[in-house]
Amino acid sequence: MSPLKRPFFARTNPNLRDRRRFRRWNVNLPVRELRPEQHLMRATSISAGGLFCPDAQPRAEGSGLLLEIDLLGAGQPLLVTARVAHCGTSAEGFGLGLAFDQPQRDLSDRLRAGPTGRQAP
Repeated sequence: MSPLKRPFFARTNPNLRDRRRFRRWNVNLPVRELRPEQHLMRATSISAGGLFCPDAQPRAEGSGLLLEIDLLGAGQPLLVTARVAHCGTSAEGFGLGLAFDQPQRDLSDRLRAGPTGRQAP
């Protein structure tokens, strides 16, 4: 199945194990893809392992990106490399799931310290 047509399946069965290793935060953060034209996206959820950007330009799964994430008052922007883990339809519409190349283990502390968002249920 094409990555652009793959459906998003929400976890509805509490007996299913969540594949995520890190706690997610619901946010509204500017994310700048650093390349010559500096494309701007918006993250709606973030964790130490990655983030989700709805309505972002399609990218091939596995593509590498260099990102600057503005934590809006929670310290300096976060500069990370990431890979496209998911590109397709989700509960929020079309979007990109991006996995950080290295987990950002101090991200939860930084988010708790700043006014950026709230922890996802």
